[in-house]
Amino acid sequence: MLDINKEDFIEDISRDNLRLPYQAIEKLTSLMKLVFDNYPKESIDNAADISRLHLLSRLYNDLKSIYLLSLKGYSVQAATIACAFYEAALTVICIDNEEEKGRKWLKHKDTVHGYSKTSVLNREVVKKLNWSSDTWDNLKKVYTYLSMAKHSNPLILTVHSFVEVNDDKGSYKDFNYGPEVSEASFRLSWYSILMSMQLGNAALGTYVNNLAELIDDHLFIEMQELHSEFLDLLDENIRVSAKKYG
Repeated sequence: MLDINKEDFIEDISRDNLRLPYQAIEKLTSLMKLVFDNYPKESIDNAADISRLHLLSRLYNDLKSIYLLSLKGYSVQAATIACAFYEAALTVICIDNEEEKGRKWLKHKDTVHGYSKTSVLNREVVKKLNWSSDTWDNLKKVYTYLSMAKHSNPLILTVHSFVEVNDDKGSYKDFNYGPEVSEASFRLSWYSILMSMQLGNAALGTYVNNLAELIDDHLFIEMQELHSEFLDLLDENIRVSAKKYG
């Protein structure tokens, strides 16, 4: 059984390391909540909007989960959720305001295969978003890295299942189960959170942009202000992450 004091110790260290990502996640989820609480009720019969609301609700909960798992020291599990986040966010962006795609998503009945292959979603999103090739290359590299956690690739599990120990017995590697506090764990958590925030922002943006004409002007300004504050925090997170973890 995990010692309660150890669990608290891990959470205290993680909270300090993840303080900046937490601020950005709180800002983005606050924006998402504002959108959810004020979505135009007349769009309820719109397949494109309904499908995206289903997916955006998932993204909101995933963001919270990724942070909480990272905070508790379960970075591999956070990365697993981040992979699913990546795929769901791309789906939101691909559906965009297209009724046919929204209906296709809502009518999907295949229990074995998802709505679309990730490679297909990637190609579609590159066309829709005017992002630099470097940005996409970096995101796809992170997704590939996180996918190793999702698929229990030994290249990543062997890094997180054994940890370096320095005590009165000397320096050695010991089997680790339960929560983890290490540079490798923090790096994985930062990658999971940053990728999710970038794509979560893009997914939410496509939805809000389609609804701009239906949203009250004062509310839309409030959303824009929250979004601007989030982007500042996101930029700061990207700079700090690049300096700390490359």
